[in-house]
Amino acid sequence: MQINRSCDLVLTDIFEYDIRSCHYNLLNNVGWDMSQIPQDDKQARNIAIGKIQIGNPRLAKYLLEQTLGIVQYYIDKNNVKEDDIIVRLRDGVFLKCKLKDTSSSQPIEFKDIYSKMIISIDRKYFLLIGSDGNVKVKGVPNKPIDTSFFTLFRNLNFSNKRSLTSGLESMRQVILKSDNIDWFTFKKGDEYFVPLRGIGEIKIAKTGAKYLDDDEIDKNIIWEHYVWPFCQSILLYCK
Repeated sequence: MQINRSCDLVLTDIFEYDIRSCHYNLLNNVGWDMSQIPQDDKQARNIAIGKIQIGNPRLAKYLLEQTLGIVQYYIDKNNVKEDDIIVRLRDGVFLKCKLKDTSSSQPIEFKDIYSKMIISIDRKYFLLIGSDGNVKVKGVPNKPIDTSFFTLFRNLNFSNKRSLTSGLESMRQVILKSDNIDWFTFKKGDEYFVPLRGIGEIKIAKTGAKYLDDDEIDKNIIWEHYVWPFCQSILLYCK
């Protein structure tokens, strides 16, 4: 993932495009045996193709180069300016403009338009608010098992600075006072962990979180590591 280093940290009307089943189609085009790769199950398909690449680094390099090349082809074909490219993914792109020509032997598809994109202050990941209120986060590592706290961003009033700053504080209070244990539970492999105040992470059984004292959980972890990087960008935006 490559995020624009010079664009604003808070953006409006962002278009998302991607190439559906790109690696599957590329393998099929070169005559690879696809009989063991499920076409309609995205997760199973990606796992199967990932395993093939692990055992074949030359093929992995080919797929990466071809996929990036297809995305670049559409950028060039549509004369998209570099400043309009907000995020480049392996098989997709987020743009400030709409693509007019999206057809070829490997078409790129319009996925969605987002009313707001908030890029983290370090430009490592980003949050999207759809016109329907749906919230997505891309690139954030090591997330808890429930990330619905990110939906709090859709309640912010970006048109009024005073309302915006008070809205951020309201978000902080909601998180710090939440009794949703899943917001603070992390899964690593087959094990579950919860951060406790003054102790750090402790391992728990999958259903063990409900027996923890709510006040013992270090809820500030979620605010500082997952929410605050986006809030910093918003505060810069509203100056």
